[in-house]
Amino acid sequence: MNIISRIPRSEVVAADILKETFVKIWKSIDGYDPSLVRLFTWMAATARHMAIDYLRSRAQLNADKNSNLEDHSFELETSYQMTINPEIIGIKQLTNILPPTEKEILYLIYFQGYKHSEAAEELDIPLGTVKTKLRRAISLLREHF
Repeated sequence: MNIISRIPRSEVVAADILKETFVKIWKSIDGYDPSLVRLFTWMAATARHMAIDYLRSRAQLNADKNSNLEDHSFELETSYQMTINPEIIGIKQLTNILPPTEKEILYLIYFQGYKHSEAAEELDIPLGTVKTKLRRAISLLREHF
């Protein structure tokens, strides 16, 4: 466990890897050759490789991306509350500089939560046109912002 827990740095994950390691050792004990290496060394190497393989696995990469905020400790000041509201920072007023089609696409995607393909269906235009007009709208907003 000491060897494994140094790599993922999570006791829960290390415990899972330890279980998988003992299963792998059990299944591959026939491949162990005592004339080449001591049993402890072979088991330690197997454990280390299992931990490294876990870190490289797709499951670990996805788990890192999808970790909950509750899993992390943050010190937050409670003296103020910050909310992001487009009306307060003036984004909706800024969209008035856009041509009507770009403004409508931007509104559907960013304010209504439509996906690009859903906006294309709603407006009855090709998906590529939606993406091009959206990119143009964002560029215009950047210039004026």
